[in-house]
Amino acid sequence: MIRASKPEDAVPLAAPPRTIRRVWGYLLAGLGAVAALAIVIVFSFAPAASGLVPVAFDRIQVMAPGEQHQARHPSSSNWSLGFAEQFRFDVETARQRKAGVDSQRGSPAERQWHFNLTAQESRGEPLALFIANAAGPLSLHVNGVRLADGSAQPAYFGTGIGETLLATPLPGRDLNLDLNRIDVIQSGDDGHVGIRGFYLGSPAAVSAARRGFESWLGWHRNSAVLAAAIGLCGLLLLLFLPDRPHVTIAALAWLGAAQLIALSGFAAQALPPWGSAALSVAASVAIVAGQRRPSDWSGYLVLGLAVPALLGGLAGLALSAGTWLVPMPFAALQLANAGARPLLIFGTPVLAWRATSAIIGRLRQTRIDLLDKERIIAQQQQALDAEIRNATILEERQRFARDMHDGIGGHLQALLMRVRANRIPTGEIASELQSGLADLRLMVDSLDQLDTSLDLALENFRMRAGPQLDAAAIALDWRVSDAVGTVTLDPRATLSIYRILQEIVTNCVRHSGAATLRISIDFDRAAGMLSATIEDNGRGFVQSAGKAGKGLSNLKQRVAKLGGNLALVSAPGAGTKIGVQLPVSAGSS
Repeated sequence: MIRASKPEDAVPLAAPPRTIRRVWGYLLAGLGAVAALAIVIVFSFAPAASGLVPVAFDRIQVMAPGEQHQARHPSSSNWSLGFAEQFRFDVETARQRKAGVDSQRGSPAERQWHFNLTAQESRGEPLALFIANAAGPLSLHVNGVRLADGSAQPAYFGTGIGETLLATPLPGRDLNLDLNRIDVIQSGDDGHVGIRGFYLGSPAAVSAARRGFESWLGWHRNSAVLAAAIGLCGLLLLLFLPDRPHVTIAALAWLGAAQLIALSGFAAQALPPWGSAALSVAASVAIVAGQRRPSDWSGYLVLGLAVPALLGGLAGLALSAGTWLVPMPFAALQLANAGARPLLIFGTPVLAWRATSAIIGRLRQTRIDLLDKERIIAQQQQALDAEIRNATILEERQRFARDMHDGIGGHLQALLMRVRANRIPTGEIASELQSGLADLRLMVDSLDQLDTSLDLALENFRMRAGPQLDAAAIALDWRVSDAVGTVTLDPRATLSIYRILQEIVTNCVRHSGAATLRISIDFDRAAGMLSATIEDNGRGFVQSAGKAGKGLSNLKQRVAKLGGNLALVSAPGAGTKIGVQLPVSAGSS
């Protein structure tokens, strides 16, 4: 009995390769995000606060200072805020003045920070005060007496980072034994930086903390320069590449602009405090959206590097736009300012490499296609050359057969007919055979005249034709001008001139009964015309209008094929004169 299979008995299908690749890709993206976060947090040289004790938030008050930037006693202030509420100071100042509670006429941006030293702190070891990061000028007042001012720190206008720090010892001889009032007046806070903490410690510990913070700030400045430079170079490369991801390029441009804003005080003042962070958030979201379905490992890596950039933008918004105080903000400051830098430093070259690799791949494929086409063209060219060669050989064979028929063939045929009819004396047979042999040698010799001067070719013809004319008791008057020696013709033209002269000499020997044959050849360089005049003093003949013999027809065809002209003058008892004009350019083409 066969048991029917149940659905649960079916073997589960294996995951398709595309899904597996996607899982590995997102794993790569996660590793890239974790590595970028580690670079941002660990390698940012966060300032060490070892040996320093933070002043508790509940000991610190924020209030409006007195007239002429003077620190006033807290008892003279009608209102104050807790340290954690410092970012509501501007709004609360406006409300208090509107209600008439605060009659001070100073700047609403000015604020006074106040706390008291404990008796243990006053009687203990020498102390120093450290404020790592603040916006605007700072002045320190101890028991109402101004003792020190803040110093400008390395220029960097990043999120939550001001331009002033305060690191100064508290003079022990000016301190009371029980109660000492510490006041710090801040002139403004346009960058929403505030004061994130007051720290007390030994002067040596404060000096070490100051050097650490300045090194940390210098790292941020240098890495921002590097990120902006690499980002701009990558953008320039991506802009000139085809098929570029426009959204990603625009997002990288925004991230690069955020880094430049942190380096430029003018740009930082032109935007609200949260402007740079908002740019980073928008750009990071655009990159994440554009890389949500990557096609290869580089896309997944860029997606992973975009995560710290997005987290950094969100941290920047929390620091620059929120009204709450983020305690111990160093890690948050690092992420807010450096979160986008791994994407710019590593992601931009990866995107440029991927785009360049695509172009190189296309060029390689184009080269392969071009080589294939060149191979096909070469094969077609070889086939065409073979066809042309075969056609040329066939044409040469036909021409040779035609020359054999018109020359030696016709001569031997006529001789054979005369012998069969007993119309030729025995002594003339040898002469006729000698003439035919000379004609054959002349034809074969003409085939060997390749790429030589016409002067040499004509001289060779004279030497071959001389014995034939001597056998017929015809004197040869041979005249060739010196200008002919400068003419060079191709083999076909040379062979045709041979045939023309051969035809004329053969007709003269057979039919003219002349005693003298004059051949004059000249070359007109200006007109580019080669002219030949052949004249005998034989019996001549009557020219029939519109009718010519086969030999004369062949002669006209040869001259016409060379693009020349032939003129014939003959009359009974007056001999025959033939004039031939050939353009050299046509003959050598």
